[in-house]
Amino acid sequence: MFIRKMLIILLINIINTYASNNFQIKDIHLEGLHRVAINKTLLNLPFKIGDFINNEDISNSIRILFSTGEFESIKVLNDKNILIYQIKERPIITNIIFKGNKSIKNDVIQNNLNLLNIKIGETLDNTKILKFKKELENFYFSIGKYKAKIKSIIIKSQQNQVNLKFVFFEGKYAKIQQINIIGNKHYSTSELLNELNLKDNINLWNFFSSKKYQQEKLADDLNKLRNFYLNRGYIRFQINSSQINVTPDKKNIYITINITEGNQYKLSDIKANINNLDHLNDIKKITTITNNMLYNENYITSIENKIKTILSYYGYAYPHIIIQPEINDKNKTVKLYLHINTGNKIYVRRIYFQGNYITKDSILRRELQQMEGTWLNINLIELGKERLNKTGFFETIDVEIQRIPNNQVNIIYKVKERNIGSINLGLGFGTESGISYQISIKQINLFGSGKEIEINANKNNYLNNIELSFANPYLTNNGISINNKIFYNDFNALNADLSNFNNKSYGFDNFFNVPFNEKNKIKLGINYINNNIYNIRPQAAMWNYFNSIGLNPTINENGRSEENFNSNEVALNLGWTFNTLNDIFFPTNGNKTVLSSKITTPGFKNKYYKLCFNTIQYYPLNKNKTWIILSKLQTGYGNGFYNKQLPFFENFYAGGLNSIRGFQLNNIGPKAIYLQLNKINKIIEPEFNSPSNDAIGGNAIYTITFELITPTPFLNKENSNSIRTSIFIDAGTVWDTNWKYTNSNWHINESNHNKPTHIRSSIGVSLQWISPVGPLIFSYAKPIKNFKNDKIEEFQFNIGRTW
Repeated sequence: MFIRKMLIILLINIINTYASNNFQIKDIHLEGLHRVAINKTLLNLPFKIGDFINNEDISNSIRILFSTGEFESIKVLNDKNILIYQIKERPIITNIIFKGNKSIKNDVIQNNLNLLNIKIGETLDNTKILKFKKELENFYFSIGKYKAKIKSIIIKSQQNQVNLKFVFFEGKYAKIQQINIIGNKHYSTSELLNELNLKDNINLWNFFSSKKYQQEKLADDLNKLRNFYLNRGYIRFQINSSQINVTPDKKNIYITINITEGNQYKLSDIKANINNLDHLNDIKKITTITNNMLYNENYITSIENKIKTILSYYGYAYPHIIIQPEINDKNKTVKLYLHINTGNKIYVRRIYFQGNYITKDSILRRELQQMEGTWLNINLIELGKERLNKTGFFETIDVEIQRIPNNQVNIIYKVKERNIGSINLGLGFGTESGISYQISIKQINLFGSGKEIEINANKNNYLNNIELSFANPYLTNNGISINNKIFYNDFNALNADLSNFNNKSYGFDNFFNVPFNEKNKIKLGINYINNNIYNIRPQAAMWNYFNSIGLNPTINENGRSEENFNSNEVALNLGWTFNTLNDIFFPTNGNKTVLSSKITTPGFKNKYYKLCFNTIQYYPLNKNKTWIILSKLQTGYGNGFYNKQLPFFENFYAGGLNSIRGFQLNNIGPKAIYLQLNKINKIIEPEFNSPSNDAIGGNAIYTITFELITPTPFLNKENSNSIRTSIFIDAGTVWDTNWKYTNSNWHINESNHNKPTHIRSSIGVSLQWISPVGPLIFSYAKPIKNFKNDKIEEFQFNIGRTW
């Protein structure tokens, strides 16, 4: 009975309490709203006029309004059941300013602000600003700027708007004072430190390095350290810890890396298990090991890649390979088990192109080696991308492989076409050519057909030239190309510092390129040329040539030949090109070798042949290919047959930016011995001041270049593909093997032009820049070996001319 009475009393108290806390809303007033609509705010409230609510409901309504992100403060008053919301709106950001940021660009900062919705037109949220500042300060810490601070300044303006200003106090990089490696027994600390990017000591020969600390570089260095050991047999190697200690002034850093080397292990065997035994023998051929071969992770990775390459030839584009090492700690050996699942053969259903609005689809398909309806071969797809890039039609090429049911894929080549037509007006200046002018009209993809047409005209101190060329890179389906060119040249040898004569020539050149594979092609061609030689100042080598073809020109009292020499000739051209260079302008790896020959056909006055061999090789010295060795060799020989000589206007020349730098253009080799008519006895004899300084070239040449391409100081990565610096040594010479036929009375001062041992050489530095105004080349070279009458030109440059 007592319990029953107590329950009734408790229930009455609960009802009275509820009745006293609840009230009915008579009205709702919103104060302080200017930007946010009243109706929108009322709709966000969880109740309306006439509802019965309590204090908890009011608190909940405040939380809901805050969650909209529109308000800075909210206060609620209850005046006789009339709710009055006193609201302060958050201000709107009208401008964002950055000051003092040097390590981070404005657009990068703005992108990070956008992720937090801190941008113009949005409301100001101090919580988000604090988060943003914390994230940026963490970034500065990661790059070694431990004193970096970011200050946010809110500048109020009218109508509840603000300007947001971020002031960056970046401070200086903390410098690495010491890197300690603990636990190394088999390799010295200095040897291990040489493997790292971070340095605590900068050598004189490494003065462009820095002691700046960066967290990302430390992570890379730890991987390098790990790879160093794993590629030398230390399969049990471990990095136990890496500690960063910053001095109290936050200016210096001490790094301690604690490692356990373990012992060296040898590879005892490699066992391959594959679900398709047809390819087991191919895989066994590449998984052989030698006696006492150390465990090496790079070697294992190369085996995995080779297996994928082999299987891709048979259409297994997505094999699954698991490499399981079995470690024998007693014998210090490792046995590898390769578990290979080839998966299903993948076939190419369709190949599509996207973005080729000008170039015809058929023109692009002829560059592809991967065919529709055949097995998918990743290597052929990449080869197709490479061949498309070599056409020069596109700025970018991306490949997407879409997997579709029934073990098939679609391949999509997404291309972005570049401007394929151009009209160029050029103005340049060089130590070799003086002021030069150029105009060209070029279309490398005529009407989207892949054919090329060009009109080009040049004028400089010694040459006026105009030519019209047309090329069809796919005359046949198997890639045979045809090139046609007609030309006119007006050459003044005097202005080129050569022996004095003028040559007006015209003709045509027609040749075919026959590819054997991606690296090799044969050139077959025929050309016609008409040479009109006049204004001749006689010299000994020139007279040797005239005599060899049965001409006996005369010399007048003014020291000139009165005859004009005119010749026509048709020549056959045969050549071979091998090219593995990885870039057109600035290669970093590969070889290009060109062997060319020219021989005149019967029935013409000139009867001669020329052979040329040129090869250039790039050897990268480091992984990033910023240090490169370049070696270059050029050789050439020409001569006449049927007792004829090579025409003097077909001679080889050396000297200048493209051969032996530090010497004037084409000035190396034999010099002109000018002839005159003795007025007394009427005989031809050398002039008094012979030999002169004017070069005459020769029928044989060789030049050799060794060049060390180096990283360009103070250059960022964005411009590294357009500027190249190097240190070089050039050597070589030009000579005349027919000098023995020269009149012995003309051998002035024991002149001998038939000496291949008269080698010239120079050493210097070079800078090449593909600038917005055209290619620029600068070189400074100091001759090491030169001969009498050689013209020295230590500083040489060309601006606005393709090399």
